[in-house]
Amino acid sequence: TTTGTLNFAGSNFLPTSIVTIPGFDGTINSTTILSPTNFTLNVTSGTTAANYDIVVSNGGVLNTEWSGNGANLLLISDKDGTSQANAGETCKGILDDGYSTGDGTYWINPDGGGTSNAFQVYCDMTTSGGGWTKIEYSADFTHENHNNADVRIALAGNIHTPVYILRALFDRDELEIYQSMASNASIPLDILDMLKVDIRLQNALAKNPILIKGYETVLDYDKKAVQF
Repeated sequence: TTTGTLNFAGSNFLPTSIVTIPGFDGTINSTTILSPTNFTLNVTSGTTAANYDIVVSNGGVLNTEWSGNGANLLLISDKDGTSQANAGETCKGILDDGYSTGDGTYWINPDGGGTSNAFQVYCDMTTSGGGWTKIEYSADFTHENHNNADVRIALAGNIHTPVYILRALFDRDELEIYQSMASNASIPLDILDMLKVDIRLQNALAKNPILIKGYETVLDYDKKAVQF
């Protein structure tokens, strides 16, 4: 589910105006009439994907004269990862929302904006609770550098065509990755530069703790996957 605020412009909006969304199985959290020509609507989406009408009524006291009445204005879509348009935020997000169909390829959109830059990844939905986004096939950071912009990686599992990792997964001020490695390990400097992360060498461990935007998780060194 997603919660958001919609803004509407029209005429004759009154403090007593009633807003309904016929057939909507989500929740109207609040309606705020800001002025006779503007109101906001805060809603939490339901589970049924559809286009919904948003109807404003003044109960017979002044017509709203709002052209939006009877129009499909609220689009609720499944973020199930089955297509670019329905890309989930992460593999774990798809799992937590109940859309997982098992291990396989899903569309994700980690930056949370429009889905035009969504991309496909391999999601491990079964190991250690599932929700793993497989991002690196090689444990020794083997990679190819393309245009000094992104790191192109070969995914584990049955994916054979490399895909780009969206920078939004990594390029955040809050991001710190604590990568446990052997003391003689080396990391290509361009990985540090491109991903803009702070990788600190520690003693070798079987599991490597990671702190990402306040969420503690682990890097599974054997499966070359990170769970968001």
